[in-house]
Amino acid sequence: MYNHLQAVQLTGFTQESPGKRPVFLFLPLRDAHGKLVDLWLETASLASLSVTEVCFSSWLGMPSSLLLEPLWQTLEADLVGCLHYQLASGKLGKVTVTPLPGRYLVELLEETPPILDDGDATDAIVLRTVEDYLQQKNRELKTFFDGALDMHSISNSQGRFFEVNHAFYQTLGYSPDELKQIPFLNLIHPDEQSWVYENLLRNILHHPVRNQVNRLRRKDGTYRVFEWNAIGIDEVVYGSARDITEREQAQEQLHALHERLQLATQAAGQGIWENNLEKNEIIWDDRLWEIHGLPPSKHKRSYADYLQTIHPDDRAAFLAKRQLELAGTDDRLEAIYRIHWPDGTTRWIETNGRIFRYPDGRPRRLIGVAWDITPRMLADAALRDSEQRFRQIADHVDEVFWIHSAQPFELLYINPAYERVWQRSCESIYEDPMSFMDGIVEEDKPAMQAFFQDYRAGKEGQMDYQLERPDGSRCWVSVRSFIVRDAAGHIIRHLGVVTDISSQKEKELVLQQALLRTQELSQLKSQFVATVSHEFRTPLATMQSSLELINYHLASAATPVPISKHLRVIEQEIEKVTDLLSDFLSASALESGNIRVNARWFDLVALCEELLSTHFSRRQDQRRTHFLVEGTACQLYSDPRLVEHVLINLLANAFKFSTTDPPTLRIEFKPSEVVVYVIDQGIGIPLSEQGNLFQAFFRASNAGAIRGTGLGLVIARQFVEHLCGHLGVESQEHKGSTFTMTLPIDFSVLAG
Repeated sequence: MYNHLQAVQLTGFTQESPGKRPVFLFLPLRDAHGKLVDLWLETASLASLSVTEVCFSSWLGMPSSLLLEPLWQTLEADLVGCLHYQLASGKLGKVTVTPLPGRYLVELLEETPPILDDGDATDAIVLRTVEDYLQQKNRELKTFFDGALDMHSISNSQGRFFEVNHAFYQTLGYSPDELKQIPFLNLIHPDEQSWVYENLLRNILHHPVRNQVNRLRRKDGTYRVFEWNAIGIDEVVYGSARDITEREQAQEQLHALHERLQLATQAAGQGIWENNLEKNEIIWDDRLWEIHGLPPSKHKRSYADYLQTIHPDDRAAFLAKRQLELAGTDDRLEAIYRIHWPDGTTRWIETNGRIFRYPDGRPRRLIGVAWDITPRMLADAALRDSEQRFRQIADHVDEVFWIHSAQPFELLYINPAYERVWQRSCESIYEDPMSFMDGIVEEDKPAMQAFFQDYRAGKEGQMDYQLERPDGSRCWVSVRSFIVRDAAGHIIRHLGVVTDISSQKEKELVLQQALLRTQELSQLKSQFVATVSHEFRTPLATMQSSLELINYHLASAATPVPISKHLRVIEQEIEKVTDLLSDFLSASALESGNIRVNARWFDLVALCEELLSTHFSRRQDQRRTHFLVEGTACQLYSDPRLVEHVLINLLANAFKFSTTDPPTLRIEFKPSEVVVYVIDQGIGIPLSEQGNLFQAFFRASNAGAIRGTGLGLVIARQFVEHLCGHLGVESQEHKGSTFTMTLPIDFSVLAG
């Protein structure tokens, strides 16, 4: 951009070669503060040019560099400076000074008009200067016109556009040429065209338009809201506009929000107030006047007027709290206080609001809502009286009582029974209302947390759970929750009652165990009856058959048959019945506690050899027991009768539940005990059933048709335990079992 200065008379050079374009390079000359004050010649482009001065101001014939101050300011702004000159020959020209990095380029541009006399030349220089100035201003206006953010246009009085700026056609979506074909009136919404024409455009040359709002059509057919101004000068209309669609939409939303707020406050019985601290004015809506027992009024009230409506006993506290809120950093306001109605009635008011502040934090304006809470406060007072009477009773009962308020949810009271049941102080639960959860056992905590959430939400319920006290003891308690509501159905109190039901739970547990035992015994009884019936019927049937055969052969003298075989069968079956009865009698004696231990010193190895010879040496399958002794054999002080019974039972089972390989009897002597192993390679016991093996009448599922009562192992284990020993088993199905009997060498040491 050029900055035009005054005309000058060049005196510092003479041009010897007309038609050439002299060019010079000057260096900046600055003062102590770095300010440009002159230029110093560095070089010239024409050797034929005669330069008599090296200082720019002297070269221009300026007696003082101060006269060139506008030029220095232009160059400091990195703009091109321009001066008009006149040579001695009368020719006109222009000096341009262009800023370069570290230098300034000076050019002499010769003009072509004829030589004028001194007066005409001066007029021409002035005219050229004015023209250049106007051109410069025109460029500035053009730049402003095209670069403005607002929409600008130039049109005739009929609304035909001459010029539109970039913002104008970009906002509406048309090109400049398209806009020049569309009258301004046609861009306005059809519903508004008639009014705009009659009231605005028709007389626009005489009456400017200010802040008019209309909808204008975009090229895509949509409409947006614009605020526009226009003024007519010499049959030309200059207009400007701004898109305010978003602003209008925001105002519509604000208006709708205000209407919804009015409806909401009316439905909630609330009134709206505003306190302008700058003007010391308080504004109420109609509902708030009604809440204060006054007819609506447009009369503005001061803050002092409002304070007079507050009950004298509450006024000081209200003022102190309000001062703290205004002086603080929190923008919230809240208060509960009493007011006086004109008829002398006292009402309770609750108010909430917000503080609007200046940037420096000073309060500027207060806005809020207020509502009448007199019914609630009266109900609270009545409830407090009732609770006081309730506490007098609750403090002397065994059940734990507590009371929570509804809004906010807070623990109001818990009776002293809490300390006895929880073994924790009442102060601890007042300090931490959830500390009662610490006493609940872990497995019951999730259910109790869910119960408490329902209780807090207003749901009544009942639940049993266990407490673990600080001393390690446990007890069962039952909690019941109740909800108290006002006449409108709003929750005002949450109540809870906890009762110690430990004795009840113990009785229930005993009854449950007795029931399970009864059911178990009933099942065992049925199993026992079926087993005994089968076990007795089989030998009896065999004996009956043998007796019938004996009678038959005795009656037939012609064909005498030896009867010893049948008598032997009868004898064997009688032994089985005898053993069966012996098991039943042993089980009965064990159950009644009539088993006596007759301990003496005896030889365990000799006892085993004898019973193997008498009971297991004449088997029809010819299997014999493998008998092994390890360690140093010694006498055993125990009851040989009970030991023999156990060994016979274990060996009989080993033979009964295996069919091929003979069982093994191994005795291992140790310093203080002896271990007896009975090993077979039979059918084994399923792993899932081994836990029931020593229960009365239990029969493994893979026993099938193998005879047995399910009492043998039960009797054997109890005999071993009477001898202060232990009977165990290791078994794997289809591979066999190993029964282990461990007995002390000296029974008397452990039996005492």
